[in-house]
Amino acid sequence: MARLRLGHRRRRPKKQRCRTCRSDNAKRICPALNGVIICPSCCQAKRAKIPGCDANCQYYKPLIKQSKFGPFPDYPLHSCLISYSTDTGLRIAVIVRRRPDGNLRAMFLLLDFWKRGIRDCFVVANLNPAELDRCCQSVAKSYQLSLPIDELYSQYLSGYTESNDFGRPLTRKNLQSENLALNKRVDTNSDYAGRWNLTDGDTGESAKPDDLLDATQVTVDLGQPMLINTIKLWHYWADGRTYHHNKVAVSLENKFDGEEITVFDSQYDGEYAESREGKTLVFNPIETRYIRCWADGNSVNQWTHFVELQAFLTLDVLTNQFFSAISFADCQTFIRHAYEISIKTKNELPWEFTFWQDFTGDIEQIPYDNNRSLYRCPKCDEDLPDESVELMTQYALKEDIQFYILCRKCGGEFD
Repeated sequence: MARLRLGHRRRRPKKQRCRTCRSDNAKRICPALNGVIICPSCCQAKRAKIPGCDANCQYYKPLIKQSKFGPFPDYPLHSCLISYSTDTGLRIAVIVRRRPDGNLRAMFLLLDFWKRGIRDCFVVANLNPAELDRCCQSVAKSYQLSLPIDELYSQYLSGYTESNDFGRPLTRKNLQSENLALNKRVDTNSDYAGRWNLTDGDTGESAKPDDLLDATQVTVDLGQPMLINTIKLWHYWADGRTYHHNKVAVSLENKFDGEEITVFDSQYDGEYAESREGKTLVFNPIETRYIRCWADGNSVNQWTHFVELQAFLTLDVLTNQFFSAISFADCQTFIRHAYEISIKTKNELPWEFTFWQDFTGDIEQIPYDNNRSLYRCPKCDEDLPDESVELMTQYALKEDIQFYILCRKCGGEFD
């Protein structure tokens, strides 16, 4: 038996990061990917599915080749995000799908609408919601997508608050504390016909009798579409009990048959003990009208008690949130436009984008308006003249040249 000499330790092997899933278990050099180091899980997932996998690879198994034409697993959609900043022509699109084990997998695409189209792409194959948020923050900061609070209010919120009737003028100062759900209408699946206290602004020492109803579903109608990014929810909290099947979602249409956006689901995000402070849910800004909450029983008894719900648009949260939620169809539209730019400029597509098509679907089947110009005005999104498009296409692949062209209206020239 080999012995270690006193005073000497075995050096831990250095961990390397997988190029595909970003795990620290990269052990295999893939000849089909030009020597990229990947982990065994990604090696197995890609095996026999990429050109050259069966050439000079010690991990290739001929019997696995039958999976070459096998379909990707059908992971359900979790959410889609798009970055705020458009100052450099770059936008980051994120498609998140839910794994069978409750975790998430996400595709990040760097879209360049001024030059090359799809500039970069990477996939994180396994992460939880907290890790997804940290990953989004890291990617956004690497491309300087943070927005100062003054710029955020002037560009995104001042016009929005002025065009909506919030009962009183909203300014930067009072926007922070404005409960947009205060005294708003509440619907429920309970037969109770009395007044609900869910939106009266009183979280109570524990709960009022009217809150102790056997309702497993409540819906708050904000009265009109509003932009929110924070929801605070209280159930009966006096004894620190935990409620089961706890879920919160928002919708513009009040259908809740697939069009809604889920902001919390205890099945995936975990249960929590109720407290005096309530549960604060922070998410990317969403324009919505209806907020629906579900719960069914608790750790003490079979009843469900909704005490209070509040909704806010919080600026200090917005300065740390670099993405906004969008629909899958809108996200596909952004990606298809960038794809067309890459094809027309002959920019090489990232292999991750080509391989992981289960995130986006068949890119060729996504609708695209061929009547619109390839490049568009960065200010108003209007089409550019053919001469401008040809000039931008000519310099699209030159890294040392960066410019954009405005339409005649935005550039100060009128017909």
